Amino acid sequence: MPSLQTDADPALLAAVDAQCFAEPWDAAAYARLCAGPAVQAWLLRGDDDAPAGLLCFQRVADEAELYRIGVLPALRGRGLGRWLLERLLDEAQRGLRQVVLEVRAGNVAAQALYRAAGFAAVGRRAGYYTAPREDAVRYAWTAGADAAAP
Repeated sequence: MPSLQTDADPALLAAVDAQCFAEPWDAAAYARLCAGPAVQAWLLRGDDDAPAGLLCFQRVADEAELYRIGVLPALRGRGLGRWLLERLLDEAQRGLRQVVLEVRAGNVAAQALYRAAGFAAVGRRAGYYTAPREDAVRYAWTAGADAAAP
């Protein structure tokens, strides 16, 4: 069964991040983000307790912004991304009104995951991503809202 480590070392988070994203964050970025009380970075550990992915978000008042969610390429397609997102929404059910995120317009699999979890597309940011340049689709999950159609 997967588990979460909520006190992971920034260097370990950065090592996982580098395997998950085209534009990785380094250990210094994770250290800066996690130094404050509003940002949380969770390391996903697989059945063998080895690092398997991560999730990073900022919670301010009754809202959260999902910054990163990723699963190691060799472990994708096993439901771990859904499991991570469900843990975030479990947290959201304890006092959050809304969770927002941006996703690459071409990342169809992630968008399907977000819609299945009840997120709805609420906007677009032209040229938001680099390497390669791509628009972002902005999604929001709102407490008490019906799940969006897939």
